[in-house]
Amino acid sequence: MGALCVLVACIGLGSGSVLLGAEGSEVYGHAWVWWWHGEALPAWPGGTPLGWGSDSWPVIDPLPTALGGLLGRLIGYTLAWNVLAVTGVAGAFAGGAFLARRCGGEPLVGGVVLALGPIVLGSFASGLSEDWAIGLVAVALGLLVSGPAWMAGLFLGLSSWCGLYLALGGALAALWLGGWRIGRDRAAWRSVLAGGVLAVVLTLPALALQGERIEGEGHRSGAHAEQQEPLWKLNPWKGSDIASFLTPGREDPEDALLRRHPTYLGLLALALAVFGGRSRWWPVLAGAALLALGERLRFAGQPLGWDNPVVLGAQAVVPGFDLVNHHARLFLVGQVALAALASVGARRLAHRLDRRIIVVVLVAEFALLSPQALPLPPRRLP
Repeated sequence: MGALCVLVACIGLGSGSVLLGAEGSEVYGHAWVWWWHGEALPAWPGGTPLGWGSDSWPVIDPLPTALGGLLGRLIGYTLAWNVLAVTGVAGAFAGGAFLARRCGGEPLVGGVVLALGPIVLGSFASGLSEDWAIGLVAVALGLLVSGPAWMAGLFLGLSSWCGLYLALGGALAALWLGGWRIGRDRAAWRSVLAGGVLAVVLTLPALALQGERIEGEGHRSGAHAEQQEPLWKLNPWKGSDIASFLTPGREDPEDALLRRHPTYLGLLALALAVFGGRSRWWPVLAGAALLALGERLRFAGQPLGWDNPVVLGAQAVVPGFDLVNHHARLFLVGQVALAALASVGARRLAHRLDRRIIVVVLVAEFALLSPQALPLPPRRLP
């Protein structure tokens, strides 16, 4: 089934002359960074004279860049990009399946909901390689709810070397889930605490690589004007649109220059989650959705003129949260929670409906009704 998810997502790759990703996205920019880092290995430059304003360019995803650069030196950078993209989709499926097992759910459903989730595939289509390790976060949270909690810290720490949005979302979810586990099993506090310390120790060097970016240097230059957003299903700027969570339908941005952050839940995935009943994962899903809405609320593309008190509150109490610029990406951890919830619902429904039917309908809905098209579009090299 993991192979099927990869096939559904990436079948458009075809020959080696294309990069996986959409037109008007950041594919070329991220692949370019992989290239000049690969050419510099074993050195790790902090910038390059190859582009205007790029003399200081801290890499947002040091681990994928290092892997992409090394692999690119061996097999070529185009193929390296595509190999790691396919690996990311497969890793998302594996992470979702692992999480489902830890939660007592149906692994196939957990894997499909995470790997083919619109917010996840939107990052692949946008060339946001810092989000491709979402499977690591799923494994970490799975271990935190059921397993050696200290190992969760290892995977969360690794996720910070892949992308700061992954690390932030995973950390916020881990605080809740870790507290929930201690509440259920007081003896687990040592393991949970050890995992937290390990995650922090691994994360601090990754933050140090970001230099002045973490301190807000050069952050948010210019201004973003509130206006009607015609591509609201894809949430290309800032936070998610309220209506985008439940509104199905393909969205074609054509030649627009944008990044895709669709937060469509999927009607079947949501129905399965509801059927699964009460769960520690509902607060994670709800919290991620509220944070994903961003500082100012919108509905069906129209600004409502209201602040989001949840985000403003997070900015007041969470260190570094005020540096978040694309809040919709925080729903990546919400998709992890949805995968856990839907997998449990599918397991409870198994005596009434064959799991294979559930999986087929899930794949069909994501393929036909998601704002993010399937398969992922290949971007042909110029």
